[in-house]
Amino acid sequence: MGGGDGLEYSAIIKGNYRYSLKREWDDYNLNKAVFVLLNPSTADDTLDDRTTQRCISFAKKMGCGSLELVNVFAYRCTNWRELKELSKEEAIGPENQFYLENALHSGAKILVGWGENCTIHHKDYQELAEWFKGYSPYCLGVTKDGHPRHPLYVKSDTPIEIYRFPEC
Repeated sequence: MGGGDGLEYSAIIKGNYRYSLKREWDDYNLNKAVFVLLNPSTADDTLDDRTTQRCISFAKKMGCGSLELVNVFAYRCTNWRELKELSKEEAIGPENQFYLENALHSGAKILVGWGENCTIHHKDYQELAEWFKGYSPYCLGVTKDGHPRHPLYVKSDTPIEIYRFPEC
């Protein structure tokens, strides 16, 4: 589905969960960026939110013609604190691992940006690091605790750098 702005829009949403969000702006550029963030907000198969717009901008800077957004937690909410009210399984979503693995296996440039709040529900570095074995993810800088910064909370000219998981 197109958004009237030259972008192709698609999303996999099931109930309260958004497992994948895709945007394509260049049919001839097969380079794809995969962003792994904390949790989905309001963007869907017809509308972008601020995070999606920022990710598109960074993906273009990475030389990509499309992007896919996946998340550590698939539960849709506009405030990450709502995730604390859910069990770990509810916050993650029953199909999240499947869509996350598919996105990572797509041969894309991976950018992580879940911010410092991913440790809710005991999501530690070790568990996250396991997801990325065999990949070389990028980030937009790190927090004081070593988590990759979220795209909304960095300047638009922030350099993209290799992300290294802290020693566990």
